[in-house]
Amino acid sequence: MDDDSDWVVVKDFTMSVRFVQISPVVHPTDWSLIRVPLHREEGIYTVYVGDNYTRTYTDETLPDLIKMRLAMILASHQYVVRDVELLKAELYVNHGPVDLHDIGWQASDSYFCLVIPKKDLEEMKGDTRSES
Repeated sequence: MDDDSDWVVVKDFTMSVRFVQISPVVHPTDWSLIRVPLHREEGIYTVYVGDNYTRTYTDETLPDLIKMRLAMILASHQYVVRDVELLKAELYVNHGPVDLHDIGWQASDSYFCLVIPKKDLEEMKGDTRSES
């Protein structure tokens, strides 16, 4: 094998990893907030809005609520692990600034966990019914 083919193997190994099944979870201290996984890759945003249910957005179609949270998260310049090192359970844990606890955080190179009000998540899912 020459050096070029060795590089391709290394490059393929470090590419973004996608979890098979992730979904939103309720915030541990405020049940009106939901921790929602988001995967960002090359201008495409996949938001995991339910079990086996995602919404895909581009930079242009991303809802303002998500744009605002991502801007605050990215401005914090927190250390993140590589995608291949991220454990599913760690996606939902804020290892960054405490100020982001109710906003969201970056868990790895391409995975984020956004904290979104339940009513906004329901709208993203397309369910506009209100709960009593």
